Amino acid sequence: MKRPSISFNKEALLEWLLRHGEKIVVGIVGLAAIWMAWGGIDALQSKTVRSEQKPEAILRTGRTAEEHIDRETRPPADVTPAHVSLAKSIDPWRDTRVADATSLTLLDKPLFEELDKRTRPDVFPLEDLRAVAGIAVLASKDGTAEAAGSGARIAPYVVVTGLIPVAKQVAEYQRRFANVGFKDAKRDVPLWADYVVERAEVEKGGRETWSKIDLPARAARWKAAWGADSVGAIPPEFQFGADEEKRSPKANPAPYCGPLPPLAEGGWGLAAFHPWVAKHLRARAARGPGEGNEPAAVAAGRANPLEYRMFRFVDTEVEPGKSYRYRVRYELWNPNVNLPAQHLVDAATAKELKLPAPDSAPSAAVTIPDDTSILVGTKPKAELKRFKPGWLEVFVLAPSEETGRYALRGLITEVGGLADVNAKLNKTGDRRTRGDDIETGRLLVDLRGRQEERADPKATEPPEVLELLYLRPDGSFEFVSAADSEPLINRHKATLPTVDDGKPEPKPGQTDPATPAAPSPFGVSPSGQK
Repeated sequence: MKRPSISFNKEALLEWLLRHGEKIVVGIVGLAAIWMAWGGIDALQSKTVRSEQKPEAILRTGRTAEEHIDRETRPPADVTPAHVSLAKSIDPWRDTRVADATSLTLLDKPLFEELDKRTRPDVFPLEDLRAVAGIAVLASKDGTAEAAGSGARIAPYVVVTGLIPVAKQVAEYQRRFANVGFKDAKRDVPLWADYVVERAEVEKGGRETWSKIDLPARAARWKAAWGADSVGAIPPEFQFGADEEKRSPKANPAPYCGPLPPLAEGGWGLAAFHPWVAKHLRARAARGPGEGNEPAAVAAGRANPLEYRMFRFVDTEVEPGKSYRYRVRYELWNPNVNLPAQHLVDAATAKELKLPAPDSAPSAAVTIPDDTSILVGTKPKAELKRFKPGWLEVFVLAPSEETGRYALRGLITEVGGLADVNAKLNKTGDRRTRGDDIETGRLLVDLRGRQEERADPKATEPPEVLELLYLRPDGSFEFVSAADSEPLINRHKATLPTVDDGKPEPKPGQTDPATPAAPSPFGVSPSGQK
């Protein structure tokens, strides 16, 4: 028998395909048809909807279950869930002790950094807004502190301070833009734009109506009234640098750390600083020069030694006796503005020019104090000899219409007397008041202690402090103590007229007997003796 010859050349393979190719195709199609037929038979047998799966059967079963539930007022004990304390379940997640992240070695880092697209950064609000109210003697545009009696006006004020979270905002920008494909050194650090200050007058019952303060109009009135201003001795790291803020001069003429109106008397003190800033300044003063006063931390390529910058706004258009609250909102320039869409996760973020921060939490309500105060101090026993029993001298510190500054008035009074200075109370030999007339409407209802100075070197206990209690016209009380009053009395005592001896003034041409006679130009004394 002849052995068949097999060859694997190109011609033999082509001939085999021509002879048997249609058989292979028919076989594949047949197998597919058998598989599809088998699937159809299986579907008819196993996938047909049973009677209990039809909609009417499901509805009927649901109604039956609802009837069973309604009949049972209490669930069976075996299906009642056990009470589990949610706090115990959450406590393990509240542990703040997180292990430090392991440092990556060189071989652990990826060879090629993953590049992301840019997103919209979060903007954090101003923190810890504070308000301090008071009365100050401000130097007007035409007056100076040296020109006593001119160019000054007593005005109420509120100093509003807050903390701008610069370090927190820089960290947010680094998180958003550290691994992006498109980077820009100017865009990838926060740049503050304009800010808005709102004020609410607190009415009776706690009702508040917020209104936006017109900052450009305020700045114009400020310039006309006060002229010069004073930022105060604040180190530059507590204020924005030129590369951190870019305000609109029309919307915000004053910087974020606004100036203070110049004082004609005294100083602003700690009222001009936020408590956080004051704490840092005290710590710096305690360390002294050359002891690490300047931190060297650097963030985002710029010197950023402190986590906050101070915000300050001074409101001089307030009224005594009223209460106010404040809130502040600012904006950041959008770091994605006008960028091509291929660099952004959301192309809409390129259309915003500025990113607004949420409103700060409102400050606590502050009440503007009255510009009139009652003071009392101790006196030597010799000065009290002319007082009747139960009498004492009090002082009223109030603005002077003549000078525009504070001036003292004196009044001899007793319990039940009004603190009203009226020259009509003065009689010959009995001068009860001194200084300009003023009505306070405050009634002395009680006192404790004595006005007489009693400095006994042998005494083991300090003398009882002189204290007064006054009733204001609005029904509130005012507490007055010699300890608190004497610094103000000493500061303004030059404005208080001196006490005379109670004798009538000599008539024109009449010589006061207590005044030595001047020598006669003619060599003859007034008594006729040479």
